[in-house]
Amino acid sequence: MKKVLVSLFGLLFVAVVGVLAWKMLVPAGTPAQAELVATNVLDIPMQLEVTAGQATVLRKDADSIAVTASLDLKEGDTVRVETSAKANLLWTDGSITRLAGGTEVVIAKAATNETTGAVTNELEVRTGQAWTKVLNVVHDDSSMQVRTQNTVAGIRGTALYTAVSATGVVMLPMEHGIDLMVTGAEKREVLLAGEGAVIRGTTMEKAATGSLMNEFITESEQKDTAYLADVNTKRRTLFMEKMANSGKLPDKEEFLKTVLEKQGTSAEREQELGSMLDLLVKEMISAEESEDTVRLADLTEFYEQLVPALLNAAGDDNTLREALRSRVTMHAAVLFSAGVDDTTFLTRQALARARLALLPKGDNDALKHALRREMFVALDQAEAGKERQVEEILTMVRGDEKYQNPLLETATPAERELFDRVAERMESMMPSTTSGVQSLRRQLYMQDALENANDNVNANINDNMNAEPLVENANVNVEQRNANLNTNTARRTNTNTNTAVKVNTNTNTVKQTNTNTAVKPTTTTTTTTTTTTVKPTNTNTSTTTLVPAPVRTTTTTTTPTTRPVLTSTPK
Repeated sequence: MKKVLVSLFGLLFVAVVGVLAWKMLVPAGTPAQAELVATNVLDIPMQLEVTAGQATVLRKDADSIAVTASLDLKEGDTVRVETSAKANLLWTDGSITRLAGGTEVVIAKAATNETTGAVTNELEVRTGQAWTKVLNVVHDDSSMQVRTQNTVAGIRGTALYTAVSATGVVMLPMEHGIDLMVTGAEKREVLLAGEGAVIRGTTMEKAATGSLMNEFITESEQKDTAYLADVNTKRRTLFMEKMANSGKLPDKEEFLKTVLEKQGTSAEREQELGSMLDLLVKEMISAEESEDTVRLADLTEFYEQLVPALLNAAGDDNTLREALRSRVTMHAAVLFSAGVDDTTFLTRQALARARLALLPKGDNDALKHALRREMFVALDQAEAGKERQVEEILTMVRGDEKYQNPLLETATPAERELFDRVAERMESMMPSTTSGVQSLRRQLYMQDALENANDNVNANINDNMNAEPLVENANVNVEQRNANLNTNTARRTNTNTNTAVKVNTNTNTVKQTNTNTAVKPTTTTTTTTTTTTVKPTNTNTSTTTLVPAPVRTTTTTTTPTTRPVLTSTPK
């Protein structure tokens, strides 16, 4: 008996010593052993949801299936909605397609990349009306295409109305923009929010938005508000449930010392770093829900300061970079899928900087997708009159080293045109952002930067020497550049804004004087001076009228140009 007791006490002693040693070696709260939350926080099967009446699903080599409630769908299924019925297609990434009565669609593609987790969805609308709201926030590279018999629309993070009838096809983006191609004619068009198109055969015509509006569109927009709130609630609930037993957030300095110095495989590093980020977002959600803005600001700074450490840990390991970027994207989905308000905007920026930093090296497609996302967020903020937020986004993009090279020199015409038109619309909505937008344009277009440099050289020579031959040469250069600009209206430059001599472009005067002309954009009166100062004006006229969606109302608020002081709000 004594031997048994001695053995038991011995085992107990060893266990106690082991626990004490483990606590000494592993700091409290270190997430190295924490469960890694699944990247897809809204892991749902693709479903048909019938909300009124009945729908029929046709499958290859199988009988038709009558559906009055719900049914799991798969690639290749055809869905027919009865005339008096209504139904929804729920995609695996949280996107939704609403189907009006008398609509027939085909699930042309529903695939998930097993390596990256990116989702690729394609929907063919054969007849009827479909409203597709894309929520590709779980993965940056997810995409959605809506096809008809003669069009292909590529959409990312937007809402698109599609109607197919015997008279033609209607495409109307209600948020952000789409890349639209008319098959047969191989014509590509960029449509922004509020710009509609009617396609008949291979002919496409722009249409006033008001003439395309109907009850189905209005109802779909209203339903999206509640749907987004529901998606956001589900994502947060699922995330917090999975984080229930994850422990507490470790001290930042302690974490950097004990975890980031470790070595291991990509999977092991993802476990360590991803768990830490998960814990951080868990605390962010708690702070936001309790309206503790001071705590949220501290956690935001914590997240942002970890970005350099993440880069050092990932190095040239693109597999690890991709895994961490997907995790950061998932965090953005959890925090902001229902929108970003003033309270959480700086938190949104911290996550955006992390996503940009973790982009694979040399991947221009990923970089262009990221640029598109940031420009549309900036446009949303401009529409809301939030000048400080717009400047925050533009400053972030301009300051990222990945955008220091002329990215758009290798862009497709559709990508380039979309960027140009979004930039132009932003400037028209909020003129105070013109300087920041133009700076970004010069940064992304090498040729523009070179032309602006040449213009400044010519201006300086003209000011200092005031020589007639040089004035004539400058005028020739101006005329040549303006001729080039007129042949390609889709591309804007700052040539005219930096040109010292404007006589030939603004008037029909042939003679030149030895002094230059200062042109103010708000008056036709010219003033003679010895110093050239030309305020930027736009001498080109866009061939497309941008028509805002008539159903939208925007409340403009004035925000300070400096970051607000975050203070806690008492409950």
